[in-house]
Amino acid sequence: MEKKDGRFLKALKMERPLQIIGVPNALSARMAEKAGYKAIYLSGSLISGLLHALPDLGILDFKEFLFQAEKITDSTDVPLLLDIDTGFGGPLFIERVAKKLTQAKVAAVHIEDQIVEKKCGHLEGKKVISSKEMGQKIKALKEGSASSDFFIVARTDALNLEPFENVVLRCRHYIESGADMIFLEAARDLKTYSDFKKACPAFLLANLTEFGKTPLFKKEDLAKSGVDAILYPLTLMRLMNKTVEKSLKWLKENESQESLVDQMQTRKEFYELIEYEDYEKRSYLK
Repeated sequence: MEKKDGRFLKALKMERPLQIIGVPNALSARMAEKAGYKAIYLSGSLISGLLHALPDLGILDFKEFLFQAEKITDSTDVPLLLDIDTGFGGPLFIERVAKKLTQAKVAAVHIEDQIVEKKCGHLEGKKVISSKEMGQKIKALKEGSASSDFFIVARTDALNLEPFENVVLRCRHYIESGADMIFLEAARDLKTYSDFKKACPAFLLANLTEFGKTPLFKKEDLAKSGVDAILYPLTLMRLMNKTVEKSLKWLKENESQESLVDQMQTRKEFYELIEYEDYEKRSYLK
């Protein structure tokens, strides 16, 4: 199971299950580091929705994902797990994707077995490719990642679409093809995780996205079910968006933002996060 000795694997060894928090931007990545998170995540849904006001339907290209990932990896050394959807192309292009991401200091990626015209993993109407085609994509990622620091997570959306035994066979093939972890999307109960772990003894990730098909299980219960990592992909984005929505309405209806100040991050707190004074003290500026 432990095929690599890179940053993401080290994070898995430090905390079980590893809590992976989705970050909306570079500043929140630094805040996550300060809060003690050992791994962070950048979602394709977040890139599409928050940064472009577009649905997560495979509309954006790889360059946009790389651009946003680089902003985060430049801001923190906490290992980043990046969503790369279905890979943005065929195996030869996916090999190039892996090369570019290792250069950008991305520690891990997850790639899914949906067709190119993908959907959110918790919506109806999903379609998946063959396990052979997915295996080729995983092998291409492995080939393109010259760095041992690159961790490959294979996401399957076949759960609830195919018999459980078929899902297990798929995921065994993904591990044999070079995946380091299985992302079992849209599990509905803890037994599904425990049954899967017994049948496919690989690192296992649970996706706890809000308003989805998977209940918001507690960390302790997931640990007992064999889960090695818990993903909170859009929690911060949803909290942030709701705060913005409420604040916009409140400010429009009131004369001053004065009563909101105690709910704000202060100038001092913000400057500390972006290391404002450290930059001002650069010797070459004196």
